[in-house]
Amino acid sequence: MSGQAMNEKILSEDELNERDYKENILKVVHPAMFRNDPLHFIGYLFLIGISGYGLIRTYAADQMILAGLCAIPLLYGLLGFGIWYLRVLYTTVTITNKRTRYRVGIISKDTSEVLHDDVRNIQIDQSLVQRILGVGDIALSSSGQDDMEIKVSGLPDPEGLAALVRRYQ
Repeated sequence: MSGQAMNEKILSEDELNERDYKENILKVVHPAMFRNDPLHFIGYLFLIGISGYGLIRTYAADQMILAGLCAIPLLYGLLGFGIWYLRVLYTTVTITNKRTRYRVGIISKDTSEVLHDDVRNIQIDQSLVQRILGVGDIALSSSGQDDMEIKVSGLPDPEGLAALVRRYQ
């Protein structure tokens, strides 16, 4: 018997079906924060930095009323930035060799899936700033739907994601 014939294994029908339906995760992405919206990102950091500096300075000078006034924009900036970060963290696009899955939500989760065999249309939208920063919006529709089933804003490398979906179509 040759070495190659010894390494070959005849698969049973169950093993063939399991191998054909095995789903491998190819890519998991989250929307970008800075590259998707740099002005809001810089604005939040500026607000947090300036109001934090003012809070420290006024607190050190025993000016409690001014320190309290500086705490308001600091809390607003921290809360806004934190909520934005959690939304980005809990928005996930997973591309496998069989489907694209969009999941959003912290407490309650909403999930949309499109099988790659059923993808009818892939749309990529990018503004000039998004093109420069390498992010964009991607939308997928299947043959069974009139509108876009999955639409996600601010994903890094949308062209690469679309190419990955097309490769497994």
